Amino acid sequence: MGILNAYAPGDRALTPQAVAERVGLPLPTVYRLMHSLAAHGMLEKTGAGFRLGLALLRLGARVTASIDLRQVVTPYLESLNAATGENAELHVLRGETRVSIESVLSAQNLRPIVQIGETLPIHVGASGRALLAWMPAERAIELAKASAHRFGGLDHTNWTQFNDLLAAARRDGWTESESERADGVAALAAPIFGLNGTVAGALVLSGPSARLTARVRAEFAPLIRQAGKEASLAAGFIDTTEQDERARGGAERD
Repeated sequence: MGILNAYAPGDRALTPQAVAERVGLPLPTVYRLMHSLAAHGMLEKTGAGFRLGLALLRLGARVTASIDLRQVVTPYLESLNAATGENAELHVLRGETRVSIESVLSAQNLRPIVQIGETLPIHVGASGRALLAWMPAERAIELAKASAHRFGGLDHTNWTQFNDLLAAARRDGWTESESERADGVAALAAPIFGLNGTVAGALVLSGPSARLTARVRAEFAPLIRQAGKEASLAAGFIDTTEQDERARGGAERD
């Protein structure tokens, strides 16, 4: 796996020498392992190097088909609910809407109620921005405008400000809202990335804004951001941050 994980996004092919530098193994060992992986279709020989093979694509498709996002994410919803006492929900994108597909409700009497399967707008609310922020900007705005047209607000939304909020979500790894979709309701959300690196869903904490104040949301932000990272890994996402840094370091040495 170390050989395959040496490939960073954008690497079309790597030589055994480049892989050996990244993984810290002797060149003869890497050379032998890469030829073995090529024999099983995991790598393909091309010129002086090797590129990732189609067998990985087939395996990835099988893994994707076997993942039930609700089953994967439910333990993180339960953990967030226990840590915060607020509603913890899983939202997914459906066209120009977001849909709640799982939730663990607060035990407190005063709490927002979102029905499982309820269709909600994505141009307002924290989870909508968490679902949109990591897709291409033009597509995100297209879906947000379709949502505003469907639910109302097309002529009253500041799209420059909306873009700024998406950028802030990408920078911070989470986003928040207060009284956007419903008066007196606040929320914070973080993305869940899937196997292919796109956003598969959003973790959401919601509660009355009198209880889920800006200060409290800031306190809960590290919890939901970390839960999103862990849920992403459980859903098959491969975080390449560390190997990207290794690759950049190797390029600088070259």
